[in-house]
Amino acid sequence: MKTESPWLFADRSQAAKALIEPLRKLHLKDALLFGIPRGSIPMTRIISDALKIPMDIIFVHKISLPQAPEFAVASVSEEGDLFYESQTAEFHKGDLNFRQLALDKIQEMKNRRKLYGLKYRRIDLSKHDIVIVDDGIATGATVKAAIKSLQHRHANRIIVATPVASPEAIENLRALGAEVMALYAPKNFYAVGQFYHHFPQVTDIEVIHAIQIEQIEFSFSHADIKLNGFIISPSPIRQNLKRRQASPKGVIIFAHGSGSGRHSPRNQFVAHQLCENGYVSVLADLLSEAEALQRSNVFDISLLANRLLALTEWVRQQTDLTDLPMSYFGASTGAAAALQASVLSAHKISAIVSRGGRPDLAYEYLSLVRSPTLFIVGGQDHEVLELNKNSQRQMTSAAHLEIIENATHLFEESGALEKVSHLARKWFDRYMLPKSEFKKSRTIKIPKSSTFSDKTPSDR
Repeated sequence: MKTESPWLFADRSQAAKALIEPLRKLHLKDALLFGIPRGSIPMTRIISDALKIPMDIIFVHKISLPQAPEFAVASVSEEGDLFYESQTAEFHKGDLNFRQLALDKIQEMKNRRKLYGLKYRRIDLSKHDIVIVDDGIATGATVKAAIKSLQHRHANRIIVATPVASPEAIENLRALGAEVMALYAPKNFYAVGQFYHHFPQVTDIEVIHAIQIEQIEFSFSHADIKLNGFIISPSPIRQNLKRRQASPKGVIIFAHGSGSGRHSPRNQFVAHQLCENGYVSVLADLLSEAEALQRSNVFDISLLANRLLALTEWVRQQTDLTDLPMSYFGASTGAAAALQASVLSAHKISAIVSRGGRPDLAYEYLSLVRSPTLFIVGGQDHEVLELNKNSQRQMTSAAHLEIIENATHLFEESGALEKVSHLARKWFDRYMLPKSEFKKSRTIKIPKSSTFSDKTPSDR
């Protein structure tokens, strides 16, 4: 354990990664990870994925008096057990108002569990090493409640893992019989946030993403070029030592455009929204970093389409994905690549959604597309809107244009991306069919290569 440190954690993600190797060296036996909502849950998920240890949530809440909200007089568990701070126990045990505060906190925890979509299950902890993850411990009031709650559930070995804790808190937690693994134990401890460069409050939405969405990194190759990506899939947290089996509706492969890639915040936002509605999203770079620097590659639709076809083939080879219906979501020039790839693919592409796309760049393929296609364009993206209208007229398959009023090309306006996600989900819900209903695609005559104009703004 370090007692001095010359650096701060950049954010919770970096702090969680710093805990991984120290925890690995503990050689835990049948371990279970517990996170305390809300701050530590994203960290717990990172550690769970890295160490392949099941995670769960333990609901405990600090109780403070209204006149001193920063001063914890007690904590309460979801089960209703009250844990008083010793110096205030006698004074507050008979305080009826304080008891009502405790009842309010219990109801709040039950409401939050319902919000997160989690059922309460009491499991035998006696044969497992238990790790409580926290983003930082100042007084330790909630962690103490978590320890006592888990001890009531017959937990034998409890380890508290945290990037930073006050020496006093460490001593108090050890007095309860817990092991404490803190990377940093400064003497001048005022607040957990002082040790992080970026320490925003974790929202309920972030917690839901952490416990219900899994992100897996992968790589695939095309023409000796290695490209990186990740899969975002519905994956509720493990309960009763067993991950609940989700049944995804299908796979959505994203085709990024105008030099953006798997880290596109807009496509990631849509991917997470689709994931919450039961879809697996696959986001991958279609160009290497060096290739993306050459503007001509961004508009080489044949190159992008071939990369998308290679990615599609990789997806179909994955055991967990092979039987799921598959669709494309394309943005900017990536939309043209998605349209072209849908024609050339050996696999059925159930549907296509284009966000601010340039379908005109796939113009020789437009009449050959058989996948139902939705064009989503901002009402203020005038030039691209006209290009989409013209492309829609050339389509012989089902094609629909949705205009999001007052939105510009990047859909940066408030609520615009939410509307994109909603429209995309409805389109996929309508056209994603089980694999058993797929029909073999007819042979398509491949058009000759063409040159394309370079007029699309960046889409990152």
